[in-house]
Amino acid sequence: MSRLKNQDLEKIYTYASSELVDFQLGEVVEVDQRKYRFVKYNSGAGDVDAVAGQVGYYVSDGTTGKVPYECTMDADSAAAGTAITCLKAIAGFFMAAFTDGDYGFVQITGRSKIAALTDENVAVNSRLMIDEATDGRIMPFADAAPPLQVIGVALAADTVAVLAAGDMLITIGE
Repeated sequence: MSRLKNQDLEKIYTYASSELVDFQLGEVVEVDQRKYRFVKYNSGAGDVDAVAGQVGYYVSDGTTGKVPYECTMDADSAAAGTAITCLKAIAGFFMAAFTDGDYGFVQITGRSKIAALTDENVAVNSRLMIDEATDGRIMPFADAAPPLQVIGVALAADTVAVLAAGDMLITIGE
């Protein structure tokens, strides 16, 4: 695992960028006890751009499973609507606003670096999962819900549909 040094986690890398050689697709880096993965963005069938702080899902090729380290915020394109219910289908929280073909980082562990979109029902110590009704949004884990992946724990209650930076412990993992 490499460690970022003086790199901007919110930087967007393009295919033509000479900086792309700094990181390999799928590489995990650690900064200040937080881990991030370098990914490629795919806007999906709905042409959805990524929003910083929102959840990304791994993309499926429709036959063999997920495309390595390629993610989207368009949940319907994640795997014909099924990938979001599978373990490890959550890519992480976007660190920047990506468009189709961009490269950059998603946060996968540690205290949240940037604010996250919520459903306005998050209480302190809530286990968190994706909100299937809205692309990129998170919500408290409901015991009656399907077996979705727990992706974090709230360290504070949300305010106006946002968990502030540092108010969530992300547990997506490697």
